[in-house]
Amino acid sequence: MSKAVPSASGATLALVTSKTQFSKGGEKAACMARECTFNIDPLADMLIQLADNQQMAQDLQAAPSPAVLRMLGCRIKELNSVLMSYLCDDGISMDDAHTKIYSDAIPFEGEADHG
Repeated sequence: MSKAVPSASGATLALVTSKTQFSKGGEKAACMARECTFNIDPLADMLIQLADNQQMAQDLQAAPSPAVLRMLGCRIKELNSVLMSYLCDDGISMDDAHTKIYSDAIPFEGEADHG
């Protein structure tokens, strides 16, 4: 749930919590959306490199495991889903988006969680 507080200019600002709608999460959500793109880029590079090396790998009988390819594809799909949720205002919470991006590796810390 969002809480409202006055800003220095007197305008009322909503604090970001884990229940805030992702697309309405302000700079915290924008940062998380950028994190998706930062993670998608090297994953896509890995897939491209695997595709470029596929012929050589087949010649050496060392083709990449289908499980590795599937894992990379699934992660790209999940990160892209979060980014689409941010851009399309589909209603997922900050907590849901955070979990998809970071799993449990980094705890969610919204602005309201510091008070």
